Amino acid sequence: MLNLSLPVPELQGVTRAVAIAPHPDDESIGCGGLLALLSARGVRVRVVVATDGGASHPNSRLWRRRRLARVRRSETVDALAHLGISGRRATFLDLLDGDLPQPGSAAWNAARDGLCAKLSAERPELVLLPWRRDPHADHRAVAALALESLDALSPRPRVLEYPVWLDENGSAADYPDPAHFRCIEVPIAPVLPAKRSAIAAHLSQTTDLVHDDPTGFRLDPVFVERALAPFERYFEAVAS
Repeated sequence: MLNLSLPVPELQGVTRAVAIAPHPDDESIGCGGLLALLSARGVRVRVVVATDGGASHPNSRLWRRRRLARVRRSETVDALAHLGISGRRATFLDLLDGDLPQPGSAAWNAARDGLCAKLSAERPELVLLPWRRDPHADHRAVAALALESLDALSPRPRVLEYPVWLDENGSAADYPDPAHFRCIEVPIAPVLPAKRSAIAAHLSQTTDLVHDDPTGFRLDPVFVERALAPFERYFEAVAS
C-alpha cells in the first residue's frame, strides 16, 4: 500500500467513504484522484454507479444496450483496480442511462430507498457525489437522489460534490454561490498516473471500440487532459 498523506487535513481521519457516480466513468473523471488517495491510505471505499451507461451509442447495431451496459460495468471494475479499489467494492444500481425516474415517482422512491439502505450499510464518514448543478440531466438527477437518501442518515456523513461538465457546458448560474458553498481543491499529483489509467480503462468511451455509431459519445482528449489537472475540485455546502 502506498504511503500517501491526504492533502486536506479534514479528510485525514476518514475510515469509510462512498463515491456515487452517475455513469460508469464519472467515478474516474470526477473523483478518481481522491479515491486513489483514500484507497492508498487504507480507507474502506465503496463506489456506487447509478446508471447502466447503455445510452452512449444508441445507433450501434453491434453494441445493443445490454451488451454495452455489460462492457461498461466491466470497464468500471478495471478502472477501479487502477485506483486501488477491488471490484467487489463496486455497486451498480442499473438505472437507465438517460431515462432516470422522475422525482416523487414510485420508481424514484424505490431507487432512493435502495440507495439509502446501501449507504446505511456502509456507514460512511465521507460521501462524494456529482455537483448538484452539473450541466447534465443525469448528473443533476443522481445528485438529487443521493441528497434525498442522505437526509435519512444519522449521523449525516460529510458530503463533497464534484463537477464533471461544469467548465465545458455550465452557465454562470450553474456555479456554486460562495455564500452557500466552499470550494476545496485536493492535490492529486502523486496519483495522476493511476487516474489517467482509470479513465483510459473506459475503452468504450475513449476509443473506437464501438465503431459503428459515428454519432455516439466519446470523451474528447482535451476534456480528458483537463480532468487530469494536478488537483480535483469539490464543493461543500456551508452550514447556514
